[in-house]
Amino acid sequence: MGVKGKPEEEGISELLLGYLEDEVFGRLGQSSLEALKRRASEPSGAEALKRWIVDSLLRERDRISRRTLRRADLEAAFSDRTFLTRISEVALERLRCGPNAPTLNIEPKRLSAEETQKILGEGINFGLIFGAESIYFQDVVLAFQVDEFSSRPLRDGKVNVLGVHLDWLTEKGEAVRALLVDESWRVREVGFEAAVPLHVVQTLHLPFSRETDLHRRLSDTFRDAGIVQVNPYEASERADDKAWTHELWLRCRLESPAFRLIPKSSLLKDALKMLEAFIEDLSLRRKRSSLGVFIQPNRGTEGWMVERFRFDVYRGGIGVEHPAAKHIAAILRLDDVLLREERGNIRFSPLREPEETRNLKHISLRINVAWNGSSFVAESGYAQVSEKLVASRGRGGEIIDLHKALRNLYYRSCGEWVRLNVTSKDVRRIKCAAEAAAQALNSGLPEEDSLKMVGVDMVLEVPGADEPILPVLLEANPRPAGLNHSTSLEDEVDAEPKLMVSSAIFRAIRLMRRRLLHGKGS
Repeated sequence: MGVKGKPEEEGISELLLGYLEDEVFGRLGQSSLEALKRRASEPSGAEALKRWIVDSLLRERDRISRRTLRRADLEAAFSDRTFLTRISEVALERLRCGPNAPTLNIEPKRLSAEETQKILGEGINFGLIFGAESIYFQDVVLAFQVDEFSSRPLRDGKVNVLGVHLDWLTEKGEAVRALLVDESWRVREVGFEAAVPLHVVQTLHLPFSRETDLHRRLSDTFRDAGIVQVNPYEASERADDKAWTHELWLRCRLESPAFRLIPKSSLLKDALKMLEAFIEDLSLRRKRSSLGVFIQPNRGTEGWMVERFRFDVYRGGIGVEHPAAKHIAAILRLDDVLLREERGNIRFSPLREPEETRNLKHISLRINVAWNGSSFVAESGYAQVSEKLVASRGRGGEIIDLHKALRNLYYRSCGEWVRLNVTSKDVRRIKCAAEAAAQALNSGLPEEDSLKMVGVDMVLEVPGADEPILPVLLEANPRPAGLNHSTSLEDEVDAEPKLMVSSAIFRAIRLMRRRLLHGKGS
């Protein structure tokens, strides 16, 4: 189903990476190695290091040749500076990410047009666009290709999943290089002599500091080229803007926390008045004097600058020296501030019977929802658990299997933590809430402009004794991370889940097959 695999032989890229780490980086002392890591994390430093690594390989060519028993493919590798540059980039990725980071098999020879045609055939090319480390993104490519294969009907054409770094795109949105899955189900990176057209694209992991700007520019490129987008920027912006997300959910009467937006242009004194008014209003609505409120950037992701504060309405005003005021001031320098009510009264414990409160962890669910050509389907996800109130992985949270999480939930009743028996009806409520969230995000948008896959975050509540689980929607991510950690969300909690991202999105892509490949209506 791809480049013919050679699992019995280590690739030349892996040999060169091993040589660099053993013989080049390995000669450095610990302090020099740490300095190298710091330089590798800076754009200008990384460029200089890439040149240094390539020059080091060329200088030690004869030594490498002897070490690799003069392999025939070594000559081709050293004659292609682009290939050596890719080796240097992956070496720096592994340097930044640590010794346990995965390696990557890079083909030294570019594929000719004939070889490319033989591999990709007449299938639809589905480009997963990324800007993060390729050594980690290869797992996402593999996960998607497995889902494609598992969901492919008999006698139906293949959808080629191609991981394409944004630097591997032409001005017309074609791919000159890609990560793909070979016949031995191993991910390899290949270059193409002739740029490969992409028929469908999904923009995923991008550098945090430029995430939305890059997505906007990429989306413009793909739209101008007539390429179908799973997550076009205009629709994704509805999820990037958390206040907009909550407004759309509120209009559709979906369960989500109370919120308020403080504009970036606000003076701190005015922002604090808005905070006080929000707390007072929330206190009246919830009939509680003590409240938890999350304060966060309106456009932040993965727990960035998210903090929770507890307020008592009877303790007077909030001064500029209050920790919440300082946090608001810090956010206002960068973004609008979102005030969000604390929700969720269910906890997770890995122990069968937690004896102490410290055994209980905060939990949120990430549910992946995808368009299947006619409706949205919640079919996979994972749970994030943490001893901290912000359970996201970006803040140190741990990813665990959804079903393991659902089998080990507890809620407070009569002063004690009681195990929650999650039923198949509860699971369907979770699915329905996530599907409704995706539908609401796309209110008023035609299919071609819609957000066709989204990660919906939620917490769970037990409103009262003998009442069903209530899913509470927190936010939506149009470029969901951690997809390769996702497992299927089965109706039965005790069912054995499988590794899965989405089969629905491939059904939607196949329904578009004729239009994508032949320019005809489906």
